[in-house]
Amino acid sequence: MNMFKITILAVGKIKNKAIAELINNYTKRLSHLAKLDIVELPAVSFSDSSQAKAKQSEGQAILAWLAKQTGAEVWLLDERGKNLTSTDLAASLTKSSAKVIMVVGGALGLAEEVKQKIKFHLALSKMTLPHELARLILLEQIYRAATISQGIDYHY
Repeated sequence: MNMFKITILAVGKIKNKAIAELINNYTKRLSHLAKLDIVELPAVSFSDSSQAKAKQSEGQAILAWLAKQTGAEVWLLDERGKNLTSTDLAASLTKSSAKVIMVVGGALGLAEEVKQKIKFHLALSKMTLPHELARLILLEQIYRAATISQGIDYHY
């Protein structure tokens, strides 16, 4: 049985209690199907006039964290990224022998520097999603991919 090795690198904490509860549910479901880590980098507070600076600071924190990782595939969540079906995601994760790090931006999105340095961009939707919902949807899709790859009835 090939267990996925995935780290979700996200900016900011989940503040919505209902979303946090659902995220915890999928994290528990995944515990016997994947080696999953969730790393939360602090969000930088901002005002209307400091959004660009905050986004740049968050981008630098992402790149600094990623620089300490070795031998991992890095995927960036981006609405302009590649659209995969759930079965395509399962196949991609199954093929990967390395740990996969999936980067989720914060409320302001991702700095251009981060977008340029990470080669593979994955879209959950062509629409922009709030970062908390993006993390929930991502976890559900990782769970779905794990059940597909291991032949567990969930995806019909």
